[in-house]
Amino acid sequence: MQLFKNLLLSFVFLLCSKEILSQKVRNFTISDGLPGNSIKCIYKDSKGLMWISTETGLCTYDGKKFKYWGKDQGLKNSVVWKITEDKKNNLWMSLYGNGLAKYDGRKFTYYNKSNGLLNNSIRTIYIDEVTNLIFLGTEEGLSIFDGHRFYNHKLKIRNRLGRFQVNFIAKYGVKYILGVNQQYLYE
Repeated sequence: MQLFKNLLLSFVFLLCSKEILSQKVRNFTISDGLPGNSIKCIYKDSKGLMWISTETGLCTYDGKKFKYWGKDQGLKNSVVWKITEDKKNNLWMSLYGNGLAKYDGRKFTYYNKSNGLLNNSIRTIYIDEVTNLIFLGTEEGLSIFDGHRFYNHKLKIRNRLGRFQVNFIAKYGVKYILGVNQQYLYE
């Protein structure tokens, strides 16, 4: 019986592999409309639009053409490190070195240290679907935003940088797991 299962699984794998390998690969560059060739992040929103951040700008891709997003569209900073979406279809973007931006489909709203954010260099964003809290991993620690106020958590740790630099955030059950630069995981 186990041999039959293994053969069946191998056959399904080969069919899927053939389908994947037969796909046409296309390379997009600046000449196609990308603002730059060094990609920082890609995010597909709830409407199916691809948001692509490069080191020199942000654009969207609808499957046919690229659209640049800059100052004329209300985006103050073009270097975006992370993009995610909340339940209300607001896009949240970490503007590396310049805080956080929320795009509601019409305009951008900005948050930074002057609004209570721990650090303007945000490396990652995690939105909890149950609590609607926005977790922001910064170069100095963790900021949690409830839509009105930031709650900041900064720890003294021993690493090369001497900072609690949060690079990754995930949820496991009811606990949050933080990946900290050169310093293991925190729960």
